[in-house]
Amino acid sequence: MEFSLAYAQAQETAHTKGCLREAFIFPQHQGQDALYFLGNSLGLPCVAAQTALQRVSDQWAAHGVEGFFDAQPPWWDLETQAAEQLSPWVGAAPKSIAVLNALTVNLQFLLLHFYRPTPQRYKIIMEEKAFPSDQYLVQSQLEFHGKNPKTDCIEVPRSGHHWDTTSFLEAIEQHGEDTAILFLSGVNYYNGQKFDLETITAAAQKKGILVGLDLAHAVGNIPLELERWNVDFAAWCSYKYLNGGPGSLGGIYINEKHLSTSSPSFKGWWGVKREARFAMSPEFEGTSEASSWHQSTPSILALAPLCAALETRNQITPKDYFKRQHALTSFLAYVLTQVAQKTASQFEIITPTDRGAQLTVLLHGQGKTVYDRLLAQGVYVDWREPNAIRMAPTALYNTFGEIYEFANRLEKALA
Repeated sequence: MEFSLAYAQAQETAHTKGCLREAFIFPQHQGQDALYFLGNSLGLPCVAAQTALQRVSDQWAAHGVEGFFDAQPPWWDLETQAAEQLSPWVGAAPKSIAVLNALTVNLQFLLLHFYRPTPQRYKIIMEEKAFPSDQYLVQSQLEFHGKNPKTDCIEVPRSGHHWDTTSFLEAIEQHGEDTAILFLSGVNYYNGQKFDLETITAAAQKKGILVGLDLAHAVGNIPLELERWNVDFAAWCSYKYLNGGPGSLGGIYINEKHLSTSSPSFKGWWGVKREARFAMSPEFEGTSEASSWHQSTPSILALAPLCAALETRNQITPKDYFKRQHALTSFLAYVLTQVAQKTASQFEIITPTDRGAQLTVLLHGQGKTVYDRLLAQGVYVDWREPNAIRMAPTALYNTFGEIYEFANRLEKALA
């Protein structure tokens, strides 16, 4: 690699597939597009999503409740459309996917269904320092079932800043006979590490353990093959790499072997099969699809922009997307090391090479001042206490030239 604008421009020419920059809207800084590297926190809006939101608002005014059937497309088709559009990005058939609720709500419902502790199997294995919501929901699930989170939640520790796959395999071997669920992030939110989900899933299931995943930082960020890996269940949000909008609807995956007309354990009227939904029967008539996990009428104002964002994303293939993303993040890691050498700054990248788009940098002795100076220059990255900056160049809209410019502004911030 080379730390130069010419090299950045050459890389942009070599990796044009996977970029749809003109389809997205950027925050402005001094009359120009800001440098926005926060796909790991909130993805940028695409033009089509804003158009879709206005279209639904106009349909609401024109049709009222009949928009569910008379709008184009009919509102009650949007959830099916979203599942189909997500299929290539999670590696699962649409029948195993549903778009509903928010992330932690979905995870709570999933664990209420799948976590059935017995005197023999009652523990939950998860990674140490998972996202706080994951820690809270596992603790609350254990407490709800009369278990002790201090002894029945097995947290796999890191080795330094990273986790070793062998640590998960050792925990599975040690606790396999009395563990009910292995619950894991696809990508750790803090250090950006991608877990070896295929290997860990196989090892857990060999011991009779169900495997559930929080894919908030993984969906749209790393290649996923949930069906092939035989994962039991998973959930994700759609406002990060999927660009669904602030607080957009989440999604779930249910392995086909767990789908039946009587699922899930906790039912709602929107989970009734479509042709029977308005019969208002006192008996639940579900389907052998993840759509039966719907509880309530979905938010059309949230579904419409999400579908538009997914339709935009599907103009490119996952293969082209992830090839470009890998090149972008590798270039970012390179320029960070070059800036560190040029400025004699004491910071380190703690994200391993098994990663998606995100890089996490520890600023030793620098403090939040560097982050504040970057933001003042129109650079959007993410600050995490006590001394971490997270950033994620997104293949859909970030460029190699932006990464080169970021390096120049970082030098100024470190001066």
